[in-house]
Amino acid sequence: MRKNASLFLFMAALALLALAHIVGYSGHFGFDDMHYAHLAKELNEGQFNQNDHFSFRLVLLAFTALSYSLLGIQDLASSLPSMLFSASCLWVVYQLLKTHSPITLAIGLALTLGSEWFLFYSDKLMPDLAVTMGACFAYLAAYRQYFSQSSNHKQNGFLLAFALFIGFNSKGTILLLLPWLLFILINDLRLKRNQKFWLYALGTGLSLLLLYFGACFFFFDDAFIRFKALETNSYLNRCSYGSQSLKILVKRLSSGFWGMSYREGLLFPFLLLAPYFFSIKSSWFKFEKPLQFFSLSAITLLLSACFMSISLKAYNPMCLDIRHYLFVIPMVAIAAALYIGGLLTQKEALKWYHFIVYIGVLLLTFYLGGRSFWWAYLGSFSILIVYLILQEKATTNLKNLLKALFITSLLALSAKQVVKQQKSKYPELRSMIYEQLIDEKEPKYVITNPVQARIGNYYTGFEAQSTQFLAYNDFDPDTLKPEREKYILTTWFGRSLSFLIESELPFYVQTLTDEKAIFRNEDPQMTIYPIERLLLDPSESDTLFYSLHSFEENVDGWQLNEADLKSTESSRKTVNKVYEYSATLKIPVDTLKLGSYSTYLLEFKLDLYVEEPTEALIVASFDKPEGAVKWIGLDVNKQLKSYSNWWSVNHQVVVKHSEIKKAKELTVFLWNKDKKHCELDNFKITISGIK
Repeated sequence: MRKNASLFLFMAALALLALAHIVGYSGHFGFDDMHYAHLAKELNEGQFNQNDHFSFRLVLLAFTALSYSLLGIQDLASSLPSMLFSASCLWVVYQLLKTHSPITLAIGLALTLGSEWFLFYSDKLMPDLAVTMGACFAYLAAYRQYFSQSSNHKQNGFLLAFALFIGFNSKGTILLLLPWLLFILINDLRLKRNQKFWLYALGTGLSLLLLYFGACFFFFDDAFIRFKALETNSYLNRCSYGSQSLKILVKRLSSGFWGMSYREGLLFPFLLLAPYFFSIKSSWFKFEKPLQFFSLSAITLLLSACFMSISLKAYNPMCLDIRHYLFVIPMVAIAAALYIGGLLTQKEALKWYHFIVYIGVLLLTFYLGGRSFWWAYLGSFSILIVYLILQEKATTNLKNLLKALFITSLLALSAKQVVKQQKSKYPELRSMIYEQLIDEKEPKYVITNPVQARIGNYYTGFEAQSTQFLAYNDFDPDTLKPEREKYILTTWFGRSLSFLIESELPFYVQTLTDEKAIFRNEDPQMTIYPIERLLLDPSESDTLFYSLHSFEENVDGWQLNEADLKSTESSRKTVNKVYEYSATLKIPVDTLKLGSYSTYLLEFKLDLYVEEPTEALIVASFDKPEGAVKWIGLDVNKQLKSYSNWWSVNHQVVVKHSEIKKAKELTVFLWNKDKKHCELDNFKITISGIK
């Protein structure tokens, strides 16, 4: 009876996984996932880019290439690999909990699926769930070694090594499992047990690595080609904590990681376990019970996720993106399921501190607020507290109702995520792009945002002879075939995923108006414009003003306090140290001869150095004696790829003559609102008139 109930629960979990994809599929990110799609297509054609470290994430690419060979390059084929990886993770949870009560298994499956990001990435063309799958099978191997009555050292050791090898061929984040492996290994060495298991695991793991490096040498004449490709493709970004200030690193390790873990629900199962950790004892480290093993292992993984460095050259913990930490979810879901399942079946003794701890958690999360409280903590912890209070007096029917409500509450965040994904209306947008630009139509050029360009080329199967999608500012007009028609495509879906604000769009996109469109849809937003009537040739605009201040000498029109100049030892001999306001440009509007044009393009370029996130703005103010006629504030922080390094910032703003015709003076400066350390160089301003 229990076996049938457990199997039913597992099948129900798979059904929910499939249902979430069917009703809530929200498409692609348009960056890494489309790159994987292209690499998988090339793999089917016998091509392998050894200089691209993404090419070595073979588990994802192999499954995707196989899926494309069977179904073609399309969304279902792109989703199937990650759905398979997700289903494998659920199968491991099922295997580890099926001998326990059905309520325990139901909680474990619900906590796994109820992690909104596990469900969100379950159909995305990304390698993170392949890593999680490898981690899950590693957990299964260790569990069998510790708790299976018919434990087979050789099989368990092989499974552990092979699972880690799967993770290694999925993504380098499998490295974050190393502290957990060392934890259980050192614990076994201390207790003088499981020597054969570890010897088999070590032997199998070394053999697999030797085969791997041997294959790399055979095919590429370099056993370590993957690591060289990784080094070649590395670049500075905001996750390069080893090259930024100590303040950035400390924030990442403290409020950054733990705040992310709370907001994204990673801490939720750990707080379900909170009362259990109050009773921690040294005997737990013997792993006499599964709950002890899974709870201590989950804590080890969480600490590893926070503190483990992914670089040998500098202390550089993993980037704050929840997808990198999905491997923690099944482990802590199992631990929380064992504990809460024990409470709900009275196998775990009810203590007075359970109420105090859970009420404390509820109050703390209420104070922290956010959607995590309303969609996760409030419902689940309230139901749990009520159940614990009433369990001595409640009827069986009431208990079963509360259990059902509790499990349902665990799925609330994921359900909300699915509803949110539906609002993207990605399938409708995809259909419109096929219908208007691809299906049975002559090849053409479609200029659009970077995300939509990548997804559009994926829709065509990356075939160059078909319609080509080109990203703004990422193509040479002179290389385009003149016989092909050209269009501009704007979509809110792609623009939002490209993280583009208005001033980061090309000026010819900023000047688009609805009456020039040949196709327009409101929900989802999609508009197509013919390029012949809209694209402005540079010769059609006149430069009305240009000024560059490199801070090496005085420049006409600029006001600067000499005390704000700073000499540097680098190639930048002198820079403007901005305490609150930078060097300021002031020019009479009359000198710009604005009356001859209906529209003006303001371009701002500068180099900026800050040591932490900044609220600084490029400010352009068209003023008259009574005050500002038009005030423009442009964020710079978004364009800084990392901190404690110099980066270029670029903005373009289109202004209509009617907006500024009463202005008498133009003022431009950098406003360092939060007065943090800020240095500025090469401040360039260009104003053009557009006919």
